[in-house]
Amino acid sequence: MKGKRLLLIAAVVAGLTTGCGGFKPDQTGILVEKNGRIKSVIKENLDKSYYDETELKSMIEETVNNYNAEMGTEQVEIEKYQVKDGEATLEMSYDSFSDYQGLNQVKFYQGDLAGAQGTNYELQGTFFQVSKGKVTQDAVDASTVMAAGNYNMVALEEEMFVQVPGEIVFISSNMELLGKDKAIAKGKESAQAETEQAQTGEAGIPVLHPEETEDIPVEESSDLFYIIYE
Repeated sequence: MKGKRLLLIAAVVAGLTTGCGGFKPDQTGILVEKNGRIKSVIKENLDKSYYDETELKSMIEETVNNYNAEMGTEQVEIEKYQVKDGEATLEMSYDSFSDYQGLNQVKFYQGDLAGAQGTNYELQGTFFQVSKGKVTQDAVDASTVMAAGNYNMVALEEEMFVQVPGEIVFISSNMELLGKDKAIAKGKESAQAETEQAQTGEAGIPVLHPEETEDIPVEESSDLFYIIYE
């Protein structure tokens, strides 16, 4: 996914001055708004000796323009682009999760749990329950999450920071909770390390006692990261 993000950054028109409001993460991430719009902030280090910025700029402009033309309206907007100390920051907004998915050609879903049933975004794997911004010691399976209520959810395949417009109630075991409405999707190796630390009582996610998880092995949630929130 990093290559796609880097292409997007290096290719954007410089000099835009508006931005993604108060969403200013210090790493690549997305914000899901209450109205379903998606704000995206991408941060990457640029190697000017390797990338032809003029050529990439032309490619991304064409891609965005073609996408908006196909949709019949401006569904995707570039809000800000700047390069400082070799780091490029790109801020974009999307009318809906499907626009983020469509333009970036990645797996991404935002909606309720019922809407994901029977699709590629249906819940899979193991989850941790969250209460008041803290992960509990109980691991649960997807059926338990579904039975808890028709909550809202975000499912994605990219490793990044995610902020949602509500309080998180479950996260998949391959995510790290950062607050009541924030989490970060981690790589497979990182997620596995966190799981092993939890099972042995070392630093990381809360200790998982063997008797509590005997029937629910902690595994990664397929190829997707999940956040369930109310």
